[in-house]
Amino acid sequence: MISVLKRFDGTMDAERELRAKEDDWNILLDAVRNDLPKGRMKAVSVSVFANECRRSDLKPNQLAEKKIEEICQCMPPEHYAIIRKATKYIQELKSISQSKSLSALLPVRDIVLTSGARRSPLRKLPDCLNEQAETLVLQIARGDYDEILDEYGRHASDGAIGVFRAALRKFVQIAIELNILDPETDPLQKVFEKNVFIECMRAIIADQDPSRSISKRTLHTYVGRMIAMAAHCGYPVDFMKQSMKTNRILRQGYADSQVMAKQPEKFCRKLLGDRTAEITFHSLHVTFMDNSKRILRGGQSSPNDEYRINRFGVLAAMSSISLWGSPLRIENLRNLQLFGPEANLLMPKRKGQPVKITICGKETKNRRPIDAQILDNRTRAVEVLRWFIQEIRPRFPTASNSNYLFPGYKADRLSSTAFGNALYSHTRDLGIPMHPHNFRHGLATLYLRDHPGEYGQAARLLHNTSATVRKHYAWIDVERELFEVQREIARKAGFRHED
Repeated sequence: MISVLKRFDGTMDAERELRAKEDDWNILLDAVRNDLPKGRMKAVSVSVFANECRRSDLKPNQLAEKKIEEICQCMPPEHYAIIRKATKYIQELKSISQSKSLSALLPVRDIVLTSGARRSPLRKLPDCLNEQAETLVLQIARGDYDEILDEYGRHASDGAIGVFRAALRKFVQIAIELNILDPETDPLQKVFEKNVFIECMRAIIADQDPSRSISKRTLHTYVGRMIAMAAHCGYPVDFMKQSMKTNRILRQGYADSQVMAKQPEKFCRKLLGDRTAEITFHSLHVTFMDNSKRILRGGQSSPNDEYRINRFGVLAAMSSISLWGSPLRIENLRNLQLFGPEANLLMPKRKGQPVKITICGKETKNRRPIDAQILDNRTRAVEVLRWFIQEIRPRFPTASNSNYLFPGYKADRLSSTAFGNALYSHTRDLGIPMHPHNFRHGLATLYLRDHPGEYGQAARLLHNTSATVRKHYAWIDVERELFEVQREIARKAGFRHED
């Protein structure tokens, strides 16, 4: 493992040099921390922005709307909000700065980002409709009522409930904007009427605003949820079902849902085609632990160093579990409990024993229970996890009062956004930008590469069904078969594969 990590010294050196670089951005960051209210937290966004600008050789006083937009185009959608915050904080600093030397580092002109966020949230529904929407969604979520046992059926997962909520809010909001649903007088269920549904669909399909438009795949999913909710309310749904068959946008959405999305597939292809990326992926837990230890050895020179120590520690533990235990979905990962009566991550009492992860079915997306182990072997996964629990976890302010493995700074556990932003930022520095869900995609892809056609085993790894795994990963076998056919044709023509 050590020899593997040495191969990445160049990458890590470049990252350290970038962060430790004494330039105008460092001076600006110090000013944000010291001069602005809640400066320490605001400096986090500005630090992310500073690193992006450094990669583009852009100084603070060179900032302009067009250049910032160009930087944003190279970043994931969720980071766009971070850039907007950073720009806002720089403007705030400019408005209160009385130092001529600092003012010389700041943008000459005010920065106004004219384009909206890549994904702007829907406006809040009026209270009366919002209450009706929540009631309907929860009725759908709790299942059918069993008169014999006086109970409701299976309760939907938080993720499934979120999709129902998003679909309903999307259609209701569009109907209000089109003035075909009056929030003061009309009931929420009017959105299930045929003429309202059709007008909403036309508006959604025609919407080209990148901050509001949704993919064909998402629209197909939303219509499916609308059918379920309309049927639950006793409304006819034959016209909705017919649209799923006849509308080309919805048909394409269905086709898209039967294969892996483009971004995860791009990540998986990189792992398949780049041995260095594959090794980097498998050693993330050790890399992140070493980064945290390196800062600790150097001594914390700023509050940001303390934040980075904790951040790398969390990523190390997260990677240890995801790579060598079970690639959990982000909600299950952040809900792992180390202490208390509901502890579901059990650390071994003796060296050589495995770490056990036990999650009941009602807490998972597909209602399948998870029983996994992290073996104490040469992967160093247990070592990394034990180090995090002993050295890093106690550094969080809420650690002593939280049963969760990953306590937060103010809440009892870290948010899913904190995991996602941190992982993407630091894996991008390593050359394999990824989100938490990419652990699942990456492990399944590499397993199926080495074990062609074994969808059942891959399904056990992901705690999913064989049919779902086959649907999303069949392209790996298809491409392998095509490669073998081409190689056989070349062989019969008298050429070697190496030629």
